Amino acid sequence: MTDKPMVNNTEEDVEEDHSFIQAIHDARLEPTKKYNHPQTASQEIGWISKPLMVSDHSDRRLNFPRRNTEITKYMDTAWRLKEQTQ
Repeated sequence: MTDKPMVNNTEEDVEEDHSFIQAIHDARLEPTKKYNHPQTASQEIGWISKPLMVSDHSDRRLNFPRRNTEITKYMDTAWRLKEQTQ
């Protein structure tokens, strides 16, 4: 613990309060680790953050990768040229 600037007594030993330190650490935990259930309506959204199913990138029903067509390639080139001229 830091001393006051105008105090000359710097050799004083202060005992740590372990319950206070534990309370500070518990206060800094995420709400999902502090409580079993959401405490507010805002916490209900996203409370369960585990994915519902394992993501499989080979499953075409759930995976939509970015595809380049002639139009998207043209617009990418046009944006790059526009950014270089400015």
